[in-house]
Amino acid sequence: MKLTVKPLKQKDAGRGLAAIDRAAVGEMGLEAGDYVRIEGRDGTAIARVWPGLPEDQGTGVIRIDGHLRHQPEAGIADRVEFEKAEVSAAERVTVALPQ
Repeated sequence: MKLTVKPLKQKDAGRGLAAIDRAAVGEMGLEAGDYVRIEGRDGTAIARVWPGLPEDQGTGVIRIDGHLRHQPEAGIADRVEFEKAEVSAAERVTVALPQ
């Protein structure tokens, strides 16, 4: 499904959220807290589903912050492809400092 990118409200920025048109969320069978894969011109981002704004109902809008727009190289008013992503918990994390 393709949606149009709009900026996320400042208070929600930096949290890895994608506020998605509620009609699109329902059509895809998603719920708040699910993860989606967002594909833009030149990359991919993973974000958590957040209920879209009431004024975005039926408009085909996905609101993401600047960090999430940067990953798939998507700008404001660009159209991006999104789909449900299967995400599992990490079994371990390794931190390496630069030499």
